[in-house]
Amino acid sequence: MEEKYSAASVSAESFKERSQKVRALTDPDMRFIPFFGSSEWIRFDSMHPGVLAEKYNRSYRPYFMGQAGAASLSQYFGMQQITSELENKQAVFVISPQWFTKEDQDPVTFQTYFNNDQLTAFLENQSGDVASQYAANRLLKQNPSVPMKGIVEKLAKNEQLSDFDHSIITASAEFNERQAALFGQFSIRGRLKYKDHIEKYLSSLPDQFSYEELENIARKDAEENTTNNDLGMDNHFYNTQLKKDLKKWEGYQKITTSSSQGNTMIYSWCSINLPNLRSM
Repeated sequence: MEEKYSAASVSAESFKERSQKVRALTDPDMRFIPFFGSSEWIRFDSMHPGVLAEKYNRSYRPYFMGQAGAASLSQYFGMQQITSELENKQAVFVISPQWFTKEDQDPVTFQTYFNNDQLTAFLENQSGDVASQYAANRLLKQNPSVPMKGIVEKLAKNEQLSDFDHSIITASAEFNERQAALFGQFSIRGRLKYKDHIEKYLSSLPDQFSYEELENIARKDAEENTTNNDLGMDNHFYNTQLKKDLKKWEGYQKITTSSSQGNTMIYSWCSINLPNLRSM
């Protein structure tokens, strides 16, 4: 049960700490599927995949791994802690358009979701391939004072690690895993968040699963909560996040064409249907 609470808490701890993720993904009594993403997982309502999975007692439960501002690099290093748990398993990955910018991820945000256990897991997993070299370079850019910087710099330059380097990595990894096990325990906050994120929406859904009824509920909910703007945005989100800057962003996102090569670049939202998860 504690694993279920953690899976739906969408907290910084459940996102970046190893022990909670490993315990859930290896749970013999419940199949947890990692749902990778960012802030969309924090926005709970009656149509949230966590609510639907619980209401209709599906054969899996989502384990939500995402936080506001957590882009691809944060996800990459978080995955280093659970590579064996992910191998040959299922996962859902929702990609946010905000990840695709000319600038890199905000360093402060990245370091918020990064820890030493992710670092040593990455160093243990690396094989000197192009992906490891690329990740090491980005890590140095995001965190110039990263621990074991000399080893990370070797990876970034595609240099061979020494036996001494490997011994340091192994010793540090063992220490970090023990720390993760000690400080990454489940807490009462997970239970409280489960009530707020999942339980309070269950009674609003029909007992018998029906796409038609669910769509009617979703439409009604959307109509009631998107009344103060013509963008289809939640009233509270529009008031607090967009309204004051609306004029500044007018015409900001456009279709751009390269005159030299005639290529057109289009940025758009993507709608993803995952009906097969219903029967898993």
